[in-house]
Amino acid sequence: MTAGFDVILGNPPFLNQLETATASTGAMANIVHLRSDGVIRGYTDLSATFLMMGSRWLASGGRLVLVQPQSFLAARDAAPVRTALLRDCSLTSLWVSNEHVFDDAAVYVCAPALQRDAPRSVELQRSATAKFNPLPGRPLDMDDLAQEETWSHLAAAASGVPELELRATTELGTVAEVTADFRDQYYGLDGFLLEDADVPEDRRHPGECPAIVTTGLIDLAECLWGQSSTRILKRKWQAPRVDRVRMNAAGSLGAWLTERLVPKVLVATQTRVLEVWVDDSAELVPSIPLLTVTPKPGSDIWLVAAAVASPVSAAVALCKYAGAALSADAIKLSAAQLSRLPLPAEHARWKEGAQYLRVAHAARAPAERVQALLKFGDALSRAYGLRDSDAARVLQWWKERFGNMTDEEAADAET
Repeated sequence: MTAGFDVILGNPPFLNQLETATASTGAMANIVHLRSDGVIRGYTDLSATFLMMGSRWLASGGRLVLVQPQSFLAARDAAPVRTALLRDCSLTSLWVSNEHVFDDAAVYVCAPALQRDAPRSVELQRSATAKFNPLPGRPLDMDDLAQEETWSHLAAAASGVPELELRATTELGTVAEVTADFRDQYYGLDGFLLEDADVPEDRRHPGECPAIVTTGLIDLAECLWGQSSTRILKRKWQAPRVDRVRMNAAGSLGAWLTERLVPKVLVATQTRVLEVWVDDSAELVPSIPLLTVTPKPGSDIWLVAAAVASPVSAAVALCKYAGAALSADAIKLSAAQLSRLPLPAEHARWKEGAQYLRVAHAARAPAERVQALLKFGDALSRAYGLRDSDAARVLQWWKERFGNMTDEEAADAET
């Protein structure tokens, strides 16, 4: 029998290594990196370090439970820890709380329970909330789990996210390029932004002064540029534009503007559903953290947008990557993660849904837009080859999360 502890319980410190106030010193980080055989990386939260080291101190059959931030389930820098834990341990249960359980900490937490030298296939026990309400168990194979990008799908039921069984399908990245911009493309705008009201009428076009949009200006099938204010570079703007002529002459982002001023789908982040706007006329410049989806040659931009915005994509995204956003119930995707979302399997329904999405983009009245989106959601929910019951379940879940739909709008749209 392996020497060690039979039970290890604890609530380790949560110290985000991206925050200056909580980051470990260089010397400490090097020690931890060496002691973990390179598993612990520079940006791994200290709580995951405790979990990793605790698993090594278990006796055979011993159990380990440490409270973790929910980001542990999805964070890229915790991925090596998740994989390493499964070499000698099995994940036997998981508790997730989508409510704050510590008075002095505004963080959502979870508690994975691990057992050393346990069977490699188990029935994962799950619970949620501060009252530990039971969730349905699910079969779990550790070798399969070790291949998963995240563990977020194991916690999805705590948020009421439908757990779907999709038949094999291709990914968004096969029909479109997905890109994210960075700080250089943000700070490089300094000194080159103008208010629409200050731009002469004959310069208000993409060739000279294209409009720039932020994630807060993109809702599903709705662009609020010129209707709602936004903030860029610590300043409030009513309808911001970029002086492209001056940028080409004196700035550093001229080539980037050319790359972005193409037909594209803009995808907002930190949202309850996947919110997109189709810029098919190539008029808008995206500001971080908007994601840009550019169809590959031969791909229809409306089909691409429909796949991104579909209820199934929202459910898959929240299943796989929950915990990465500021809210436990919001969707935040990297460009690479967005490119791996599945495409619909049934082309006729996919095309039908894309047509409704196009109608929603052109709608003038809110009720007309919502009505088209409901029809879009219905078509796309059934375009992935799901069982009828699963398609209905994911559509209902998506409709409930569609935050821009007031009760009055929904009633008008469904009559």
